[in-house]
Amino acid sequence: MVKKETKAATQGRVYCYLRVSTDSQDVNSQRIGLEEFLQEKGWTCDEWVEDSGVSGAVDWRKRKLGEIIAKAQRGDVLVFSEISRIARRLVLVLEVIKECSERGIAIHTAKDRYVMEDTIQSKVLVTVMGLAAEIERDLIRQRTKEGLRRAAAGGKHIGRPKGLRHAPESLRLFGKDDEIAELRASGLSWAKTAKALGVHRLTLARYVDNSEYLREKLEA
Repeated sequence: MVKKETKAATQGRVYCYLRVSTDSQDVNSQRIGLEEFLQEKGWTCDEWVEDSGVSGAVDWRKRKLGEIIAKAQRGDVLVFSEISRIARRLVLVLEVIKECSERGIAIHTAKDRYVMEDTIQSKVLVTVMGLAAEIERDLIRQRTKEGLRRAAAGGKHIGRPKGLRHAPESLRLFGKDDEIAELRASGLSWAKTAKALGVHRLTLARYVDNSEYLREKLEA
């Protein structure tokens, strides 16, 4: 007979976090999965928190997730349906794990069964994820370089002409998809993002419309 964990075993409150990227998506499937997970554990969720229509690329501190982590106490538990609900990119997931670890907050994921807490197994898992995040960054850099090579092979102009003032503004954004996504994730408006990149906001809008890779990152 499998012994279920009681709420007392968690030594604190249980927070359940739900997130969907668009308003048209439904969080009910995530909620059902978490309810089944809680029942299996013998836990009761003390607070449900939902981010609807919020991209996983948005800084977690600017989401309701950040509010939970800020008020959670040592010994509390934060439950997600799966690790991708924390953030889209692994490097951002690691930021959340690190913050929770330092605050003594345990993380559990219902679907993929990850457990991040103060144990040797969890520390090994986080180390492996850290290596994977580094690989992720390398792959992004590699994709950017390959995109530049393909563009050059196709006869497209790479970079800006020497007469920068006379160069089309859109050229300033070429190869900066990840930088644009990061600026947006930090909470900057489109206008401020364009200003940070040194282009007009309409130029940025046209560039985003023509970049499928960037749109996917922004919508994740």
